[in-house]
Amino acid sequence: MTKIMNNNKVCIISFLICHIYSVNVNDERRKVMNLELIKNNIIFRLITKKEFDRLTKQLEATKDEFPYRKWNDLYLIYRSILPNQSEDLVTTMLISNFIMKRLKFTEEELFQFAKTNTAKRTGIIVKPLSNPFRNEMSAKTDIWNFSDDTSDSTILSNRNLMNGAALILCDEVMDKVVEHYKVNVLYILPSSIHEVIIIPDSDSVDVEYLKDMVYEINRSTVAPEERLSDHVYKYTCAIKSFEML
Repeated sequence: MTKIMNNNKVCIISFLICHIYSVNVNDERRKVMNLELIKNNIIFRLITKKEFDRLTKQLEATKDEFPYRKWNDLYLIYRSILPNQSEDLVTTMLISNFIMKRLKFTEEELFQFAKTNTAKRTGIIVKPLSNPFRNEMSAKTDIWNFSDDTSDSTILSNRNLMNGAALILCDEVMDKVVEHYKVNVLYILPSSIHEVIIIPDSDSVDVEYLKDMVYEINRSTVAPEERLSDHVYKYTCAIKSFEML
């Protein structure tokens, strides 16, 4: 009975996202306006292999799948922010293949929409690692609060401090980080699904130590369901590329 209810829930959610946006309307002008609304609300999220498998199994029950991209040891998926959301509470729905085809989008289009939208729709909070997040969830605007010392590490998340790790894939975010540090290489530490730590390259950086630190903190501090990766990522600024170390 529970399995049937969960299967029906997936079908209902897939239907609702199309219905809420009112895509199938006779008025062509309204249809175009609603498609623009959808495009402006698509964001991406980085998830683990475990979460990817859970979502895959969930949608298999409805004979559906979902668009994604493999990103190093992680997966990039697409979600849509539901309209009329408050600044303090954001609800999203997974973009499944059913939804993507219903809206006549390709995976490449979803990626480009999400790359443009994610930072704008979720907001950005940048703070020195030495000054952890406190009351930022009430912030109505982006916070770019780098340390005056360009050797200090930076923590990056979104305004809700929830599922903010994918912001590293937004060029406008990383461009500002690179502009601040003025180095050739940055190291990205996935401290959880919610945020990342950014460390500028220097002679004192010990990559093996960073990798050990991520592994240990994941097991001593981060809840299992909030762990993102045990790996460190090297970001080469000039070519905007990531390498898993």
